[in-house]
Amino acid sequence: GEAPADPTTKKCPECLSEVPIAAKRCAFCTVAFS
Repeated sequence: GEAPADPTTKKCPECLSEVPIAAKRCAFCTVAFS
């Protein structure tokens, strides 16, 4: 389906896991978001 207009998650650019939009680091691969 379509993504919601105001999503609560984002995709990690490294591992493509869904992580919370407010996360500063990926819970799955531990990459830090800029």
